[in-house]
Parts: sequence; C-alpha cells; structure tokens
Amino acid sequence: MDAAELIKTCGYCGRENAADALNCRECGTALEQEQPGEIRQILKSPIAKSSAAVAIATGLAAFLISTGVFCAAGRASVEQSPLPKNPFLPGETTMYASREIISYNATVGRFLMLAIILFTIALCWMRCHKRWQAILAAAITLGIMAAILFLPGCLILMPSFALGMTLDSAAVYYIAAMVQIIIGVLLLYWFRRREVG
Repeated sequence: MDAAELIKTCGYCGRENAADALNCRECGTALEQEQPGEIRQILKSPIAKSSAAVAIATGLAAFLISTGVFCAAGRASVEQSPLPKNPFLPGETTMYASREIISYNATVGRFLMLAIILFTIALCWMRCHKRWQAILAAAITLGIMAAILFLPGCLILMPSFALGMTLDSAAVYYIAAMVQIIIGVLLLYWFRRREVG
C-alpha cells in the first residue's frame, strides 16, 4: 500500500488524518468515506465543494435573509405608524422610500440595521473557509445592501419590495419576504461548510 492511502486529507483545512478517521481532528469536518471510483466521481460536486462557492452563497443568503427581514419589518412599521401626507394629493398619504419607513421609528430602524450588519458579518465569518473570503463576502454584501437602501430608485432591487410595490399589497410584501428568507436558508443548507472540499 502507498503511504498516501494510509491518510485522509481534510478537504476543508488540509490537515492529514488517520485513514480510519470519520472527522478531521483539526476542524471537525466530516471526512469523505471511500466509495467505488464511479460513485465517488458522481458525488463530488466541484461547485458545492468550492470555498469560493460557499462564500458567494453565504453572501447571497445573507442578502436575501436580511433584505427579507428588513422589508417585512419596514412594512410592519409603516402599518403601525402614521404615514406622511402626499404633497401631490391633498388628504392622501404616501409611502415610497425606505428612509421614510426607517424614520417612522428610528430606534427600531437603527436596531434592525445593526442586527443586519452583525448577522451578515457573523454568518460570513462562521461559514467561509478563508478569512479573506469571509471579509470580502461580508463587505460586498453589506455594500450592496447599503446601496439598495440609500440610493434613490434602488429599492426595487429587493425582490420582496419590488413585488410588494408592483402588486400594491401588504400580503405580497410578507409572502415575498418569507419566500426570500426561505431561499436564503436553503442556500445556506445546500452550500454548508461541511461539504467544502
């Protein structure tokens, strides 16, 4: 037997482990079990096992979950707060900018934004293999979210907001936000850290 066959190398951290080990002794990642060659090739997915794919999926999932929560909370805040008067239609109210939604309840808005920032950073830090990928994924995700929230006209890039505004329905806001959050959770499950190779 070759010496290389007596060890298993962790695909996540690169640590060499005993041939009969089930988990990496360094990071705890489940080690790949020996299977016939043809089955092994089918089960290996270069996309799902790539650390870059995990970083990208984590950033996208953080975006979907965070903006879904933000959209649902913003809509709930609008429903609980008096709306500003529409300057174009006397006697009518209006709601169209996230800055107005946040200003209705500044404390909740600030708390929500802080929670989103911390959630995104923590999620990327815990799931990304390389620290530079975690920092880059978090920075890009937070930058895109900041641009969407604070640049005029970019709110429509949030799927739940775009659908809610298009169909002009509170129920659509909540349903779209829920679907967005579920898709984010499924992305986290599909590209989970243990599968990194």
